[in-house]
Amino acid sequence: MGGAKAGFRSVVVALVGALAVLGSGSLPAQAGAMDAEAGALALPAAVSPESVASAAVAAGEPGAFVSLAPSRVLDTRSGHGGSGPVAARGTVAVQVAGRGGVPLSGVSAVVLNVTVTAPTASGFVTAFPGGTAAPSASNVNFVARQTVPNLVVAKVGADGTVTLLNGSSGTVQLLADVAGYFVAGDAAVPGAFVSLAPSRVLDTRSGHGGSGPVAARGTVAVQVAGRGGVPLSGVSAVVLNVTVTAPTASGFVTAFPGGTAAPSASNVNFVARQTVPNLVVAKVGADGTVTLLNGSSGTVQLLADVAGYFVAGDAAVPGAFVSLAPSRVLDTRSGHGGSGPVAARGRWRCRWLVVGVCRCRGCRRWC
Repeated sequence: MGGAKAGFRSVVVALVGALAVLGSGSLPAQAGAMDAEAGALALPAAVSPESVASAAVAAGEPGAFVSLAPSRVLDTRSGHGGSGPVAARGTVAVQVAGRGGVPLSGVSAVVLNVTVTAPTASGFVTAFPGGTAAPSASNVNFVARQTVPNLVVAKVGADGTVTLLNGSSGTVQLLADVAGYFVAGDAAVPGAFVSLAPSRVLDTRSGHGGSGPVAARGTVAVQVAGRGGVPLSGVSAVVLNVTVTAPTASGFVTAFPGGTAAPSASNVNFVARQTVPNLVVAKVGADGTVTLLNGSSGTVQLLADVAGYFVAGDAAVPGAFVSLAPSRVLDTRSGHGGSGPVAARGRWRCRWLVVGVCRCRGCRRWC
């Protein structure tokens, strides 16, 4: 499980990370190739915020997910959506409503791939609703001169924006690509998503939700039900940004439902002394917890910020979410779902692969 260093693409591991979406709610079947310079999605030439029409008002069941072809809505390098590097402790307001296929109104949250590039100092980026105060949370962590992305589910402010905060003492360039949105409204049907302002539910450094470093092969039970805006009951899964910091050895972290056995899966991979986050959609256990397993031979400090939850029940409408216990569907190292390393610029075919969820035939590089 896990173990691969970030940046190495010679082997591929894919998970069904507690996630499935019905009907039109699935994420795009092809999301483009990787931009080697910025680590973000390099969009097909035909796709741009200007070429993707945006509806006036979102249509669909409240809380339903609507997938979009990826579209860049921010690139501070070129002045697209923001002008020049973001200053230390500075912010940039990303206009998402009415851009890249996102409707002008009726949107509760958006799915963004946020990339940091050319930072001059170590720090973090936090995404939060426009027009609100910055929370004690983070979405992307970085060191000087690093290019690093992370997937973000961000609640949209009343002004139609998402704010990105540069939490470092230096400047950063920021990019953001939108891949979908959730319909606003009183989400009550099973599988509907309820977006929340980010809220920290775990920080083992301070004893908030867990006390001290997590031991080698140890676990921490994160109480999510009844915290950070998540109800005490009626929740199938939560959206968490899980961050590893101060690890003393290389390894991985796995998130899984509380009160169940750890699966053969991973969510965050790290090396010693690295700080690295990842977005996690985690099925909630019957006890209202999500368990985080430290799959390394050393200790780690763990943080978790909740950004929303899915309503429990039998999902039956398009765009509704069905939570699953994590299950590995591809590991090219062992030949499980794919045989051996993927060659440079190579392709593989998959019956279905989850980065989000898609059901595709003859997939090329991304599903």
